Amino acid sequence: MKLIKKVGEEENTKRIILIGSTLMVIVVSMIVAYVLISSEITDFKNHLKNFKTTLIQREKSAIKAVVNNLISDIKYAQKLKLFEIQKRVKNQTDITYEFLQGLLSSNQNIKIDSIIKKIKKISNKYNLEFFVYKNDGTLLFNNNSNLKIGDNYLDLEDTNGKEFVKKIVTKAGFVDYQWFVPKSNKISKKITYSIRL
Repeated sequence: MKLIKKVGEEENTKRIILIGSTLMVIVVSMIVAYVLISSEITDFKNHLKNFKTTLIQREKSAIKAVVNNLISDIKYAQKLKLFEIQKRVKNQTDITYEFLQGLLSSNQNIKIDSIIKKIKKISNKYNLEFFVYKNDGTLLFNNNSNLKIGDNYLDLEDTNGKEFVKKIVTKAGFVDYQWFVPKSNKISKKITYSIRL
């Protein structure tokens, strides 16, 4: 009986060792699995974060490129519009100048008042904006301003402090300036083309 009891105890010990070993293997396997899964989850989160950052950077770059293209298109359109305005203003001035030159060459004794009347007539007929200054800056004609005829505006400054009348009477060609327009209550960019008679 002792032998049976001893064999039973040995089998129980073997079972306990086997169960204990199995439990140890299961616990170690679970710990290893937890560590591996946690590591993979952390790697996946980092990968996801990097992917999100890269995607956001790509979207920002794409948006920036679109905005830069739009800005370039707007600047080009503004330059084109400015060129068209300059061309129109120059053509109007050239036509009037040629008309006045013809008038002056056919009649050497024509008075300035007659010339101003002709300019006013052309201005009204074709809805053009003209102004005429003497070389000293005295305003002789202006059909679209509240500046007083006969006053001297040589030192008149635009809204940026630029003495634009001085440039108009001393330099032939384009002069741009900023001007307050009372009707719209806004500051507007103006372009003029001057020719000396």
